[in-house]
Amino acid sequence: MKTSFRRLIATRYLLSKRKEAFISIITIISVIGVAVGVIVINVAMAIMTGFEFELRKKIVASDSHITVRKLKGGIGNWESIGKEIRRVKGVSDVSPFTYHQALLKTKLGTVGVLIRGVKKDTSTARQLMKSISGDLKEGLFSYSLAKNEPKSTANLAGMVIGRELSRTLSLHVGDKVTVISPMAGSSPLGLIPRFRRFVISGIYSSGLSGYESTLVYIDLGTAQEFFRLRNSITGF
Repeated sequence: MKTSFRRLIATRYLLSKRKEAFISIITIISVIGVAVGVIVINVAMAIMTGFEFELRKKIVASDSHITVRKLKGGIGNWESIGKEIRRVKGVSDVSPFTYHQALLKTKLGTVGVLIRGVKKDTSTARQLMKSISGDLKEGLFSYSLAKNEPKSTANLAGMVIGRELSRTLSLHVGDKVTVISPMAGSSPLGLIPRFRRFVISGIYSSGLSGYESTLVYIDLGTAQEFFRLRNSITGF
């Protein structure tokens, strides 16, 4: 009886008699309009949900859920502090890092970059390796010399840059760049900026152009040496 009653009501208001054909046309247009509106809302919500998921995934892949830093200065004795953080419930892994601003000089010009020093055997380094295309058998910050390249290139520290930065400066794996630190060093001629040569050992792709155009990676030990951090780090 319930099904018959529902069908009766639906037939009464959705269909009309022959003399009232215009009402049926209006009903059909109304039903189609409501259906299209619902479809548009569902599609828009699905797109936004997928976009939010992908954006969160890419940001976490390039950064981290939680960052632990000191209010002023670097963190010394970071090995023991890292072990304490690992004991906290819910922490899956801890990676030390350094973070500094510098200038990257190439043949096409000079741009400002953010240099992050990471340790090779940490989850951050492994995650970075997943975003780099190509063969990395020699290591994340190691570069395999070609036959016609000078051996002096092998003595240069490796650097991993983003895809957008490589496009802007026309850089490829094996190219040499100069990093200029804003921290000046003393010399007989006065205070001069510190600089060091690097070789591009990899190009990562995170899907976020903001990261790829400014954030570069080098080895943690190299960063500590270049920025004169001794055995301290910026954070975890």
